[in-house]
Amino acid sequence: MSEHDVLQQLLYTGGSVLLGLAGVGIKSLTSAWASKVRNQTLAQIIRNTDDVVMHVVKSIYQTHVKPRTRNHRELSPQQGRRIRQIALQQIKQHLGRQTLRDLHQSFGDDVDVVLQHHLEAAVQDLKHERHAHKQVASIADQPQHPLDSCPAVVSPQQEAFARQQANALKQFHQQAQARSNKP
Repeated sequence: MSEHDVLQQLLYTGGSVLLGLAGVGIKSLTSAWASKVRNQTLAQIIRNTDDVVMHVVKSIYQTHVKPRTRNHRELSPQQGRRIRQIALQQIKQHLGRQTLRDLHQSFGDDVDVVLQHHLEAAVQDLKHERHAHKQVASIADQPQHPLDSCPAVVSPQQEAFARQQANALKQFHQQAQARSNKP
């Protein structure tokens, strides 16, 4: 066997090995890319689901909960279960068949449980939002002290009160922004 034949055999074998390794690398890259796309798609579906759930919860609160709690301070357990069922039906209706299919592919038969968890979380977020809004409103309702005749002269109490109001409004805004940016 000549050097030329040995070199040709090495190139042929080495080329086959390199092509095999490239195929494995391409396959793993393709698999990783597909997984990333699936994860990003699922994350977007979950963000959209959160938005739909929050809109439904606000709507249900306005149409079902608020009118019933005007006279009575709390809902009965039966009313609460019935309102949750109405909310779950509306959520499914708003999400549509394709989104429900996508959720079913990811969560299996636990889609209703997942949607109920999103529903309960949205109810808690709404309660927290209402509580924070009441706190900001109570701060804003505090009496303002009249400024001295010279606006450039501001008392330390007035300055502290203005900073307190600004900080409360800033915190409320940051909390609202954080909730809206949640994945």
